[in-house]
Amino acid sequence: MKALSIIIPFHDSRRELENYLPDIIGNLSGNLDTEIILVDSRHRPEIAVICEKNQILYVSTKRARRSVQMNHGARKASAPRLFFLHIDSIPPQYYDQLIVNAPGNSGCFQLAFNPPHWFLDSFAFFTRYKWVFARGGDQGLYIDRGVFDNIGGFKAEWSIMEDIDICRRLSATDGFHVLPQKLITSSRKYLKNGVYKLQFIFIVLTLMYWLGFSNGNIQKAYAKWVK
Repeated sequence: MKALSIIIPFHDSRRELENYLPDIIGNLSGNLDTEIILVDSRHRPEIAVICEKNQILYVSTKRARRSVQMNHGARKASAPRLFFLHIDSIPPQYYDQLIVNAPGNSGCFQLAFNPPHWFLDSFAFFTRYKWVFARGGDQGLYIDRGVFDNIGGFKAEWSIMEDIDICRRLSATDGFHVLPQKLITSSRKYLKNGVYKLQFIFIVLTLMYWLGFSNGNIQKAYAKWVK
């Protein structure tokens, strides 16, 4: 049995995969029997070839929705502990050992941005605290298989906020932990949309979630406001 299943939902270009994959693989300890599962939003032979060369299990879905892709990856996983990771988020060195040895039944890393920006760093500071408002998919999420199955996984009908929602459900128990190491995520979308503007948009979208707006309305707002 594998010690850890790393599940990466993917909807980006071949260039993005080749840019981030070396660090994701290179930061593994090499001491554990892990598997990486890349779940593409559609079948692309060129992406499958890259995965095969890197000994990554390539699967695909018919829907470009992270919740659907991550649930599908979980069904293909063989390890008792799952780790959901965005392709542009680089976990710390030897993250497989950190996750396998991590306490509780679920948790995440703290957050840092690359390239750094003082405004983003000020928000990232709060990811060290166990506040659901400070959670997000960019921090990665580890969760025991049994717990994932018991809570029903990600809400497949949701196209946004699926990461905050599952962390909200997990944080309701004492089993959720925030690890002290930092995961470095790309700030490319902030640079494209404007750092202050995009962070404000994300705050508004998160407030919409907490105020009970429908997922469809939150998605419409995201599509309207974010490039």
